[in-house]
Formats: sequence, C-alpha cells, structure tokens
Amino acid sequence: MLVKDFMVKAKDVVKCSEWDPIMNVIDAVLEKHISSVVVVDKEGFPVGIVTKTDLVRGYQKGVSLHQKVGVIMAKELKTVPDTLGRDDASKTFERNEIHHAVVVDKEGKFAGLISSLDIASEVAKDSRAWPWNRTPDGRIAGPTEAH
Repeated sequence: MLVKDFMVKAKDVVKCSEWDPIMNVIDAVLEKHISSVVVVDKEGFPVGIVTKTDLVRGYQKGVSLHQKVGVIMAKELKTVPDTLGRDDASKTFERNEIHHAVVVDKEGKFAGLISSLDIASEVAKDSRAWPWNRTPDGRIAGPTEAH
C-alpha cells in the first residue's frame, strides 16, 4: 500500500497560518478529533506543523493561548513522497522519531498528511484480511486476485 492510498488529502488537512492564535489550533484539534494542524503560508505551502505535543509543550512553558501559532510550531517538516510504501513510511517515522509527515507529490507539492495512527490502521487492516491479501486499492482479495 502506497502513502497516497491512505493519506489525508491536502484539501482535507486542517490548516492554519503561523499568525493565527494558538487557541484556534486547540479548538480545531478538539472539534475535529485530530492530533496535528499543518501551518501554511499565503500560497498554501506547508511551513510548519503544530501537534498535540507542541501544544502541551507551549502550555508547560506558559505560552499564552493568544500568542501566534508561529511561537510553538515545529518548523522542520519531515516529508515523504506519495509513492512511498507504507512500511518505508513507517521506517521514516521510526528513524526520525516523529508521528506526522507531510506528503509531497512528484513535483514536490503538498499532497497530504500521514500520521503514525494512519500507518497503524493500515497494518491492522492487513492483519484482519489474513489469510487473504489486500489489493493496492485496499480491497480484500482471494489468492487469485492478489497482486
């Protein structure tokens, strides 16, 4: 399974500006039951990410919820290509000790977002399909239909 087959598409990723108040990110995380918000510039290009961990770290440091997101966002984004396999994406997460990565297409444009939960969900789907296989589009297939 490729990253592009299970990522959250860029159009569906919750985004904010680095100038938005931190409280807006907290509201989005709670309302949408998500664990990160991608920070984009005026053109929609990802320039950072704010995760639940960043929010807790900001709280611990006494950062006001009225401060701008840019104060607490992670500016070093990890990216993965949309053609990367699930298991290789998992290795990237492990190697970099991250839980979120921005997905880019072959032109390097923002294509989506994946999380460690997305990867774990895909692994669980494979496990539930056993002894059958899953096709590239995620369907459960018998031995003659598989890859």
